[in-house]
Amino acid sequence: MPSSVTNIEYNAFRNCENLSSIYISRSVVSIGEKVFENCSSLSSIIVDRDNKKYDSRENCNAIIDTQKNELVAGCKSTIIPPSVTIIGGWAFAGSGITTITIPNTVKSIGKEAFVDCQSLKTITIPNSIDKIEDHTFAYCQQLYSLVIPNSVQSLGVGFIYSCDNLNIQSYMINPPAFNPGGGIKKKKVFVPYGTKNRYESTPGWNLLKIIEAIEDNGICYSLTGENTAAVCGEIIPQNETDIPETMTIDGKNLAVASIAEEGFKGNTDLTLICIPASIEQIGENAFAGCSSLKAIYCYNENPIVLGSDKAMVRTRADGDDKLASTVFAQVNKETCILYVPKNSGNKYRSADGWSEFQNIVEMESAIPGDANNDGKVSNEDINA
Repeated sequence: MPSSVTNIEYNAFRNCENLSSIYISRSVVSIGEKVFENCSSLSSIIVDRDNKKYDSRENCNAIIDTQKNELVAGCKSTIIPPSVTIIGGWAFAGSGITTITIPNTVKSIGKEAFVDCQSLKTITIPNSIDKIEDHTFAYCQQLYSLVIPNSVQSLGVGFIYSCDNLNIQSYMINPPAFNPGGGIKKKKVFVPYGTKNRYESTPGWNLLKIIEAIEDNGICYSLTGENTAAVCGEIIPQNETDIPETMTIDGKNLAVASIAEEGFKGNTDLTLICIPASIEQIGENAFAGCSSLKAIYCYNENPIVLGSDKAMVRTRADGDDKLASTVFAQVNKETCILYVPKNSGNKYRSADGWSEFQNIVEMESAIPGDANNDGKVSNEDINA
């Protein structure tokens, strides 16, 4: 940018989808809103060190108003410095970010700050924030996980509008009402125990699916009995997930006995899942849409009961729709390998739902990861 430029106006580079880097000259003294909206390829933002108005401190790949400590424009490579106190309106609108850490120093996030971020998958609001503005995350269609702290006291209109794949972990004890801004799908909201009635009677939240749950290592659990719990979802999408046989709620050890309906639905990052022998039932659509799933390790010697619903679903990415269990809808049954205990292969091959898998392999070892069956997990198992 030449030194003759002093102002960058509103929408100046909007929809420049191939723009990958920009250098802001020292002469720039004014930058309008939405300057990089929908610049999804932008990954490098550098402000000249001699600029008196703006900076890109700590190689953050963002434009920061030096005096206000306000991040006014970011990109997919932005790392927010701890000195930033404000994320401005439309700062990341349409950017290519997939995840971002917001430091506890940030006191406010502006209107539509993350609107239309089509690659954004996870975000955690720090407990320094007390208000989420209008349409902050609207149209983030891939947003899978949003964590809201108890510090939030106000929610803007349509702050999660058109976030169709979203799971919400809310720690708010007294949830504020909000206007969804239009039609809203039945998203899952994991809430603290004892608050379900409050959420279900609060406008906005009463349109969502409220689940009392506790989160541990990104997996959410709910009570299903005096001594049992269910995996009811996940708040952090993972590539590989190892479901434990037991977990603890209020100091009490509980057997993890089931996976609830839609538990892992839509996690396109998931490539491997380990299902312990304690699991006795898996609900409808539990793994629907997990299209990247390559391996399932199932340690129950008897085929786990799958949700009874069947539908015309696509069992291969390039296949035709056919009547099949909805539990593993959109999982490629030809390429995904189902590992089962020794001498259990024929049981699974004839079991309803499991029989759809064309690659069922019996495990010699009962130890997860022991690929070469030597009774231990080591680097040798990588080659095996």
